[in-house]
Amino acid sequence: MKIFIFGTDSRYEFIMKFLESRSYEKTDIIEESDVIILPFKGISDEGVINDSNIKIDNEFIKKLKSDTVIFTGVKNNYLTKLFLGKVEYYEFMVSKEIITKNSIATMEGLISHIIKNRNKTIYNSRFLVLGYGECGSTIANTLSFLGGKTDVIDRNEYKLIRANMNGVKNVTTVLENEYDVIINTIPRKIITKSILNKLNKKTYLIDISSKPYGFDLNYANEIGIKSELLEKIPSNYAVKTSGEILGEYILKIMEG
Repeated sequence: MKIFIFGTDSRYEFIMKFLESRSYEKTDIIEESDVIILPFKGISDEGVINDSNIKIDNEFIKKLKSDTVIFTGVKNNYLTKLFLGKVEYYEFMVSKEIITKNSIATMEGLISHIIKNRNKTIYNSRFLVLGYGECGSTIANTLSFLGGKTDVIDRNEYKLIRANMNGVKNVTTVLENEYDVIINTIPRKIITKSILNKLNKKTYLIDISSKPYGFDLNYANEIGIKSELLEKIPSNYAVKTSGEILGEYILKIMEG
């Protein structure tokens, strides 16, 4: 089978290497491709591919073979509507399998970053994780296992029961305790400017979510709170593994 890849995401190099070991081959001709991989986040709401003048529209679809399968990173409403009933189309980050596997790479990369950027051990440090989904739970559980005093905030009662079973305490507000590190996984403004003003200035804020993010990064830094936005942790810390996870997903879809 032949694969056409848009974009230069570092993960895609390892997707290709993984699939080449399974007898797939890369092509530069869209019309002969069996699989097309679109940029992970590089398509506008109007369907224009990032850093190009190529538009994904009905004319683009007409060039494809009838059984071409298209993959992209995250949900895009324009593509979902365009491809409906016309092209077999998959989004990597709605796959439970990929999200779960990526949460491990995210956790490892995040913990590595925390260790390198602090002068204290995880053991006996106080952590707060905002969100106890796939990613948040993996992070919180691991920090707790390593001896971190770990709290979590989540609105889902079932998730909080799971957290408690894993030794993670649930709290209702960011200000309930003084934390060494607060990690946000929720793409929603959780920590307002008012809350930021009340935080201990020694708190280290890390946001690993997507837009609109969990707090105002610039404002936090302006008032003296060390704050960072860490995006694409799997591709930055475990790019080979991340690419192979995506490659395994493509293989599963294509070959059942």
